[in-house]
Amino acid sequence: MNQHVPRRQAARVRVQRGLGASGCLGALGALALCACRIEVEDPDPDESFSGSSTGSWDERSAPSRGDTSTPPLRAEAPLPRAPAPPPVAAPAPGELPTQLYRELLVLDPTLLRGPLGSNASLDAPLSFRAQMAWLAGAAHDPFEFTRAWLSEWGSASAVGPELAPVTPRPGVRAVLLDSWVTASYDSSPDAGTSAAPRWADAPFQLIAVINRVDLATAACSGSAGELRYVYTAVDPQSDQALDMTAILEVPYPTTRPAADWARAWSELAALPASQLPAALARLAREVQLDADPLRVRLRSNEIALSDPASPSWELREFHLQIQAGGLALLAAPLEFTPRADVDPARLSEHVLAHAEAIRGGAVSLPEELRAGAATTASADFSWPVLGVSEGLRRAFSRETCNGCHGGDTATLPFQHLVADPELRRPARLSRFLYDPEANSDELRRRAARLKELAASECAAPAAGSGYFGP
Repeated sequence: MNQHVPRRQAARVRVQRGLGASGCLGALGALALCACRIEVEDPDPDESFSGSSTGSWDERSAPSRGDTSTPPLRAEAPLPRAPAPPPVAAPAPGELPTQLYRELLVLDPTLLRGPLGSNASLDAPLSFRAQMAWLAGAAHDPFEFTRAWLSEWGSASAVGPELAPVTPRPGVRAVLLDSWVTASYDSSPDAGTSAAPRWADAPFQLIAVINRVDLATAACSGSAGELRYVYTAVDPQSDQALDMTAILEVPYPTTRPAADWARAWSELAALPASQLPAALARLAREVQLDADPLRVRLRSNEIALSDPASPSWELREFHLQIQAGGLALLAAPLEFTPRADVDPARLSEHVLAHAEAIRGGAVSLPEELRAGAATTASADFSWPVLGVSEGLRRAFSRETCNGCHGGDTATLPFQHLVADPELRRPARLSRFLYDPEANSDELRRRAARLKELAASECAAPAAGSGYFGP
């Protein structure tokens, strides 16, 4: 399935697996287009992984190129890549107008794949590379950390203290890990076998930055919401989006109240295009500096790793945990999603006991009811809950992973945020998030909440009140 395609010939190849729908992590959030466009030349980055690289890659895992030898690899400067052409003018269904909801979403591919989000650069604060290095910690090799996380799909069969079952998805090796190695070899065929693959060929690209300050518990105290980064998986050889998305959810540090974070995004949205990249980088770096990595969650939504003979979309969640003196991203039970073999009577009992709270928002399930992964076999999937009203059943189902990505919301089947196959256009949004023909949608709700938070007065502001300047 992972047929080798020379890099220069792969530009127009569309990678298809399973159902072939464009894959995306559908956590509830998306980003608004920026008016800004940056013309960027690839920097002269350090293409090796930070940390130890000698012998860190299992040489036996490198895919064959028709002979019995292992493809040599070396971490060295990449072949230059031409900047992606600008998006074409005609909007695609689900595209957000450029100036709308700039305080909630950043979607512009020329910004997200430029110096802020490029995996080739050591100093790109929004990149997948930067996030993995941050989560791994300074004392650990970020590539080994990333490989261990991806390997979870191929090896894990149970999750959490209640051993919630999951079905291994060994396709991760061919689709992501081996392809990463092959792409690095294509770029540097004279490299040695002891080097790790190049970060410039990493199989995840940033497609959205999301402000979820609307999740704050209060304007001036408690949880301040989250900053989210959405990455689409890509075929490292063709640079085409795969049917898989990962979203990193970073809680806003409580060094500022939610009201401050809301005002920061309001100010950012009002900046001229030329000032937006520096302002966004500053905000992202402040969050990473003060946020606690152990509070971070990573969620996935994919069909790309499933068995081609029986393809299905699946959502998983990973938490950063301390393991053997280091840090690892390990699968965690889904807080709001029941396991597939849940006792119907026990589920109904839980829903009835928490009816009012469920109508007002998500309510955590007891550990013994939580799924290890959420499979969405059909686009109209909806959780049945026996003996409760349709309104309560629907409110509960919408808070589950597979109910939210199934028939209880207006999705782009299975997804709320869909990557452009060639990553030239901004990601598309589901009608649940953005519906120009309806009286309300999720983004309008979030915008109203942000405005309310930004108008709140907490402690007296410091001198030079503006977040991005006096």
